[in-house]
Amino acid sequence: VVFAPHTYTRTRDFMESMALALSKFSITLITEIYGARELPIVGVSSSALAEKICGFNAKSLSVTQKEAISMLGSCDFDCLVLIGAGELDLIKNEIEDK
Repeated sequence: VVFAPHTYTRTRDFMESMALALSKFSITLITEIYGARELPIVGVSSSALAEKICGFNAKSLSVTQKEAISMLGSCDFDCLVLIGAGELDLIKNEIEDK
């Protein structure tokens, strides 16, 4: 799964439940937080969320969208789920073109 968190406050407030839900997938790539109207919050990041997911004994990695496209373009998967805000359609379009 590729997950793009939406807003820093939402990520902060729901980080534990997001991590638990995302830990159910084989591997989760977390892209940059789509801040929308918000400024970054210290300690709230894609990396922090990825670490929380790993704390549930699951595989997760914080990546840029460009890195996600590169990784997905070079691996074989049965199902890809794109969840979240931001420009996930760019990942979808790049993967479909390969």
